[in-house]
Amino acid sequence: MLGFPGPSGGEKGDRGLAGPPGGPGQPGIPGVSGRRGKKGDRGFPGPVGPRGTPGPAGVPGKPGSNGVAGPAGGKKGDKGTRGPQGPPGQCNCINGLQNPSTSMMSIQWVADEKEMNRISQEGMIVYRGDIKRLYLRDDVQWRPVRTSYCGDGIVDDEAGEECDDGNQISTDSCIGCKRSFCGDGNRQAAIEECDMEDFGGLTCESYLPGSLGILLCNGRCKIDSSNCFYPRG
Repeated sequence: MLGFPGPSGGEKGDRGLAGPPGGPGQPGIPGVSGRRGKKGDRGFPGPVGPRGTPGPAGVPGKPGSNGVAGPAGGKKGDKGTRGPQGPPGQCNCINGLQNPSTSMMSIQWVADEKEMNRISQEGMIVYRGDIKRLYLRDDVQWRPVRTSYCGDGIVDDEAGEECDDGNQISTDSCIGCKRSFCGDGNRQAAIEECDMEDFGGLTCESYLPGSLGILLCNGRCKIDSSNCFYPRG
């Protein structure tokens, strides 16, 4: 049979010193990733910033290769052959008029064409005061006596003169008693830079110093220097 419990022990002893900390535990198992949240509304664009200062200029590139030369401008056609000389005339004339010492011809002054047409005598010469010209009567009609020439300063319409500036200059507006135009082969000073092959003495070297090539002239009588080029150094 069990006996009675014995008396309780003495008082509880003092708490002992804390032991050293234990080592770190092993990492736990990673948790499950949470759901991604909804994309937020797009914000308003911010104000435009100030323009920055321009950067320094880049290094100039190398010049490109020379282009292919264009076709040369048009050239004057060859001058036609001169026709055979006609037989000498039979008139005993001085300056286009029959010599009065060997003829009964006389010169009569008339005011105008109406007065001249009243005369029908063959061989008569009249001087029309209204246009200051001589006329000779043949067996049919009155014919003008040619006393003018290209360069006398008087335009002779019947001789086909378009102008007559009284000089033989080939760089003004009247050349050979014909009006100058672009393409006539004569450069009109102060108006045309060139005309066909007439550049007034200019070349690529004088037009673009240091260049070579051949100048061209376009259809507006302006110099075309696209055929000029600079030699590679």
